[in-house]
Parts: sequence; C-alpha cells; structure tokens
Amino acid sequence: AGDESGSWQVVQAALSSGLSPGAVYTEMIGPAMHSIGTDWDHAVGNIADEHRATAIATRLVGRLSTQFTTRGRPRAKVVLGTPPGERHSLAVSMVADLLKGAGFSVVVLGSDLPIECFVAALSKETPVTAIAVSVTNPAAAGSAADLIAAVRDLTDAPIVIGGGGISDSGQAISLGADVWAEDGPAAVAFIESLIT
Repeated sequence: AGDESGSWQVVQAALSSGLSPGAVYTEMIGPAMHSIGTDWDHAVGNIADEHRATAIATRLVGRLSTQFTTRGRPRAKVVLGTPPGERHSLAVSMVADLLKGAGFSVVVLGSDLPIECFVAALSKETPVTAIAVSVTNPAAAGSAADLIAAVRDLTDAPIVIGGGGISDSGQAISLGADVWAEDGPAAVAFIESLIT
C-alpha cells in the first residue's frame, strides 16, 4: 500500500513475536515482493506501484541488515552479484545478509554489472569459497550463462545460481552453474556444505 512506517511496524511486531530477521526476509518481504511482481506481470497495478514497493522493501532491508552481523573470524568468502541486464538488487541484498548471518564474508557486486567488471572485481577477491549469481528476470538468463562462462575462466570455485528467473536445477546446470538454489536459505545451505 506504499506505507513505509506501517510496513516497519509490521516487521517490528514480527520480530517482537520471535520471528528472526532471516525469517522476515524469507517469510514476509520476499513473498510480498514476489506477489507484487506477479501482480505487475498480470497487469494488476503498474510499474510505479512495484517501484514504490521495492523502495520501501529496500529501506526495510537496510534497517534490518545490521542484525545479521556476526562476531569472530568469517568462515569463508562469497562473491555475490547479478549478470548484465538484471537490475533487481533487493534479492542480492537479502541473500548477502543471510550469508553474513551464517558467518561468511560477503562481497556484494550489486546488479547489472558488465561481465568484464564482475570478473575484474572477482579477480581481486580470490580465493573465494563460492560465487552466487541472482537472476530474477528470465530475460537475463542468457547473460547469466555468459557471466558464468567468464567466471569459469578465472576460478574453479563453485557457482550457485538462483532467483525467480531460474526455473529449476536443469536450467541452472544448462547455464553452467554447479547448483540451483530455490531461495536464499538454499543458497546458504549449499555454501555451508562446501566448508563442513
């Protein structure tokens, strides 16, 4: 409804009731944004409604992100971003926080980064435990395949791909990824499995 203060009050009430910040992402913000995106795809509402909701959700995630900080030495490093043409960065921010909450050092490269820039940034961060690629727009799947191929030339670190733009494990593998993560917690679980 475009009510930022009301949205924050709902989040605070959920936290006070015992919902974890990660669950706020996976059970509240993520599903709400998916619903809004689906409505927009079906001509319910308009792009301004979707952008307003994204702006509010982004601010909510910004307020919650400090609650994912962990103490001690990071378990491992993960590089996270999107392929060219993928402009949705909210999912990247939420997955980054989930990874931070699990004790990982996370390098967030953001959205819609040219492949050569992604690879150049990644080369400065090696060694990494995993690379995570977020694709919410199915139209960006082709550029995700190009990105993954370029990353493979640099490192043999496992690549996990996820987001609403990737339909299943078969598609993820066909794009060159090692694994498909259905959601943020699945991405965290896969990356945790690499170091246990």
